[in-house]
Amino acid sequence: MDDTRIEALVRESLERDHLHTFDDCIRMLHSGEAHIFQNDHGCWIVQIVESKLVKSCHVWVVAGELPGVLDLEPLVEAFARENGCTIMTSICRYGYGKRIAKERNWTITGLSVEKPIPPAPAQPQIQA
Repeated sequence: MDDTRIEALVRESLERDHLHTFDDCIRMLHSGEAHIFQNDHGCWIVQIVESKLVKSCHVWVVAGELPGVLDLEPLVEAFARENGCTIMTSICRYGYGKRIAKERNWTITGLSVEKPIPPAPAQPQIQA
């Protein structure tokens, strides 16, 4: 898959992410903070995340054509293992988690939800 198509797929995925811009993604890839794996069907973008309890490979973006993009999973798993990770994590759309993730031996451990925080209401003006 060519770079223009990969960029379009990643941009589309990031629109659902609500946390990062495409420029953030490029910066993180250039700094080594994130890593990309590609094939003819799409890409995975991952980050190594360390906590006191575990070192994980967080799958941040999976963008592309199913089922072919899923062929990247063994490469990402090997990368995670080589970097000392003991688990892989991801936040995904409900349909993916319910069907495909289960088929691929991922365990659903929760549900990610979000709520926009509206601006504070205007304070009433008190006149003396």
